[in-house]
Amino acid sequence: MAVRKGTRGTKATPEALLRKVFPPMLATLTDAPPANESEWVYELKYDGFRAVAAIVGGQVALWSRNELDLSGRFPLIAAALSKLKLDDVVLDGEIVALDEGGAPRFQLLQQGDRRELIFVFDILWHHGQDLRRQTYQSRRYLLEQLLKRAPASVKLAEVLTTSGSAALEGARQAGWEGIIAKRRSSLYEGRRSKEWLKIKAINQQELVVIGWNPSTHSNREMGSLHLAVRRDDGALHYAGKVGTGFSAKQRVWFRDELAKDVVAASPARDAPRVRVATWVKPRFVVQVAFTEWTSDHRLRHPAFLGIREDKSPQEVVKEVPVKIPKAAARPARLTSRSKGRKKSGKDEGVAEEPPVPARASSRKAVATSSAKSTASKAKLERKAPSAKAPAVILTHPERVLYPRDRITKQQIADYYTAVALPMIHTLRDRPLALEHWNQGIDHPSWFQQNLGREAPEWV
Repeated sequence: MAVRKGTRGTKATPEALLRKVFPPMLATLTDAPPANESEWVYELKYDGFRAVAAIVGGQVALWSRNELDLSGRFPLIAAALSKLKLDDVVLDGEIVALDEGGAPRFQLLQQGDRRELIFVFDILWHHGQDLRRQTYQSRRYLLEQLLKRAPASVKLAEVLTTSGSAALEGARQAGWEGIIAKRRSSLYEGRRSKEWLKIKAINQQELVVIGWNPSTHSNREMGSLHLAVRRDDGALHYAGKVGTGFSAKQRVWFRDELAKDVVAASPARDAPRVRVATWVKPRFVVQVAFTEWTSDHRLRHPAFLGIREDKSPQEVVKEVPVKIPKAAARPARLTSRSKGRKKSGKDEGVAEEPPVPARASSRKAVATSSAKSTASKAKLERKAPSAKAPAVILTHPERVLYPRDRITKQQIADYYTAVALPMIHTLRDRPLALEHWNQGIDHPSWFQQNLGREAPEWV
């Protein structure tokens, strides 16, 4: 291959370029947005596969954060990147699949039946220059200029022009995983840094599969997976089991694959004695949504989202949010940026932040002009209801509806609260008939097809 300009005498291969800049920068999980907001920029957190791409002479190398080649897994993304009129460049982003509402859903990447996109949020190298020592603000400006005419499958990550608390609430309402806070002056570090912060609107955790329980209705399927996570002592600890979120095909696949790894005892500490459990050596990493961690370090109301092929069991640690200290001074108020570039100020020799069209309303939480179509689908903006929604009061919340597992009516309600957003997306526009078990699963049931006069006015 010919030597290209900007490679300083070395062969211009995208793989060699990626090795110059690896590993990628990672964000630190926190419990709240930073207080001194004038120093920070907020982006949406995309729920997908982290991907770093190098483009040299139309050739593309696409790596995961642990250097797995993603080009074969996502050939359409690799092809779209190769069409960018850029050369000798490294881009950092996230490969996602969007649901009908425009929000990323990790489980859709597993199904392979939705259009895949890559949202690019950083640029590390351009025309022989290592940009990692430039500020985030400078890199972002350059990135916006370069991606103005990108292919449809390549999007610029959205910047939120609002406060952190408003951005987090908007993400929560729209069903996004959360937001990322990036310090305007931050450099690109090849490690986990507190210059980038991630704040989750929906709890998710990567976990290691250490066993399974059989299905109660088919000996070819697994019924639930036993999970573990590495804690501060470096050892795997039991984290509970997950039995929802699987397709029938996935249940069969897990049963066949895990049968190859059977061991005599649980590889995790604190695992309960389960007569029907089959324990396996740690090989698979899965992503799970849940409501909270219990006091004994178990997942409450977990739901399976997908397999993390880009992660190894050794990488999986329990994510604990870092406490954000309160600011000593009053945080600066964030306003929309003007259409023109800043003419005043001390820019310390770096490019000024990119121009963004002024917003007509401060309620709008989305972002750059190149991603307007995606932002409108995401529907982060929510109008306040005209009246306060009525509280839902459970009768007999202590009633046990599933005697074998001792699951109460309150726990069922908590579960539906946790899965409401994906469930509504799935069931929307479908005719439903409800089957009621008022006294529990072991008692007679009754069907209801129409709400009729029994429905409260707010329904």
